[in-house]
Amino acid sequence: MKTKALLITILSIVAGGSSNGELPSASPPPDALVIVIDTSWSCDRYMGDFLTLSRQAALTLRPRDYLEIIAAQPGSPRIKLAQTVKTGSAEEIKSIDAALATVRAQFLSTASRASALEVAFERLNNICSKKGITIASAILFTDCQMDNEEAKRLLTLADRFKEKGWSLYLTCDRKTANRDILLGVNKGKLACSIIAETNPAIWLEKKAEGLTAKTKDEKALEPKPPEQPSVPPPGESRQDHITGQPQTPLTPGYRITTQIDSTVSFPPTQLPGSEVGGPPQGPALEANEPPGPVAEQPAVEQPPERVEVPQRSFWARLKGAFYSYWWLIPTAAVLTGLALLISQSIGQAHKWDTRVKGHLAASASSDPGMLVMRCGDQYYQLGPLDRFRSAHIGPGSKNTIRTPDITTGDRLLKLYRHRQDVMVKNLGAASIIANGIEVKPGRKHRLVVPSVIQVNEKTKLNLELVRHNTSPAQIGRSSDHEREAEPQPVG
Repeated sequence: MKTKALLITILSIVAGGSSNGELPSASPPPDALVIVIDTSWSCDRYMGDFLTLSRQAALTLRPRDYLEIIAAQPGSPRIKLAQTVKTGSAEEIKSIDAALATVRAQFLSTASRASALEVAFERLNNICSKKGITIASAILFTDCQMDNEEAKRLLTLADRFKEKGWSLYLTCDRKTANRDILLGVNKGKLACSIIAETNPAIWLEKKAEGLTAKTKDEKALEPKPPEQPSVPPPGESRQDHITGQPQTPLTPGYRITTQIDSTVSFPPTQLPGSEVGGPPQGPALEANEPPGPVAEQPAVEQPPERVEVPQRSFWARLKGAFYSYWWLIPTAAVLTGLALLISQSIGQAHKWDTRVKGHLAASASSDPGMLVMRCGDQYYQLGPLDRFRSAHIGPGSKNTIRTPDITTGDRLLKLYRHRQDVMVKNLGAASIIANGIEVKPGRKHRLVVPSVIQVNEKTKLNLELVRHNTSPAQIGRSSDHEREAEPQPVG
């Protein structure tokens, strides 16, 4: 008996649930979440917070939800992860942690947050259209330190997210956030939170609760079909619920309905538009008299809402500029050091140039000296050193200096000036010795004044440089020698 009673109870519960039209609850629809992480150099100090918050947001997802992680970089953004949550197991969590571990702040660079968010929007649009996902969200972890052009692009993207019915969340730094972004937050274009106060799990839960409440309201507003009165089978009677007397059986094929018309009258003091207990506004209406048409009230233009933007102090702006452009300080120091080094080098070069020019001028103004060739007891003046060009030596009559001890050959040697040096060239058939160095026939050799040239065992030539203030006696010759030492004309 107990088993039969229990079975009847279970069947009654099942039948009651079926008669009420209640169905077992279905699984919630899948969500799509895209996390964009700013890798600018200014976000390096917040990178640990960004990774922790990203992991917290990823752990709120359920099986069948879709997740993407995008790193905003100076060039094109990098997609670090794109997968559908299957079971939420430890292996999937490890894969998410591994993808987050590869996100690093870029050295001395600024990432393009707007470009990364545009990629996130396009990928969300594609995945939602393919999988039929209606709930989509994007979170941008950044300090909102950007220029006005990029802020304008972000606000345009926020409008596109709003048109799709998707959610866009941002983080920011209280001291360095862009002014236009703060204005957009005040106008309700997007949601933003201070980095230290950010909780992405609460964001996503509020989004899910709002969509669930909206779905319930839409179902409650759906029109319900009118209830059909139950009609007993022909030949049967039913009992009146009030009197308890049996009623006459109904004729099959006919339906009986009851309609009640009622008229409600309001006192003049309680008409719409009048205050209770106060004098009526407008003319009084008679009882049961329908009110006339209500005159349209002129539209009153509301003044635009004034948005107050917090003004940052001078030190806050200076600190934000330092965090953005601190690398200019070492760069300026290096450039300043190079400029000082170049300036010092230019000064040293100028001093060296002045000293060299002074020495050259002094040497040009001084006595260069007279070049003299001594052959035995004879002295021959070859002219000033700075004007000397060439001289030939040999037994021939056409030579500048004749050597009577040598009878073979016409010209033996040639003395000439090459730039600042005095050179000797062997024109004879035998070798000569110049300052102890053998000079073969046809070869040339640089002479250092004074020099000694040994032509053979009997003939030796001495090349000397004599100043103008040197007397003839000092060079060991007389006036007769001077007359004999005049160079022979070259024919």
